[in-house]
Amino acid sequence: MRNDWHKELEVAGKRLTQSLPLNRPKRFGSGWTMTVAVVEPRAWMATTCNGLLDTVGTLNNLRVAEQLLEVALLSTLKSNLTGDLPKQ
Repeated sequence: MRNDWHKELEVAGKRLTQSLPLNRPKRFGSGWTMTVAVVEPRAWMATTCNGLLDTVGTLNNLRVAEQLLEVALLSTLKSNLTGDLPKQ
């Protein structure tokens, strides 16, 4: 399941005009939570030329991350409804 979600996020990132660089987690553990991708802080946390937090840029990057998750989720739901098998 974790591998499928990671692949789905990568595919979703290619569909969007804006995306964030996704890294595979160092390891897929087993527990109550599931990390399927890691986005490094430098990729989503925008800073000004003075090194201060750029709140507008950071919020825009977080909206891109939200879109990425929405596209992946909608694609997964659609494939479940149509009975398509996960992509290998």
